[in-house]
Amino acid sequence: MASVNTPCKSSPREAQIMAAILKDMGVNEYEPRVLNQMMEFSYRKHYVVNSMCLGYIESAEQSRTAEHF
Repeated sequence: MASVNTPCKSSPREAQIMAAILKDMGVNEYEPRVLNQMMEFSYRKHYVVNSMCLGYIESAEQSRTAEHF
């Protein structure tokens, strides 16, 4: 495993946050791809949640317009 302290300042802010989370948890050594995996998981989770929210919004709008007819 590679010892990684903090990604460089040119790294995405999300990568820096993930590195800070690992550091706070006491994880001092990890492979560089761990940050990529964590960011990919985070992006996927946010995409799913946002998609579900959009579905709820569309459903609410449809039921609101159906009430007016």
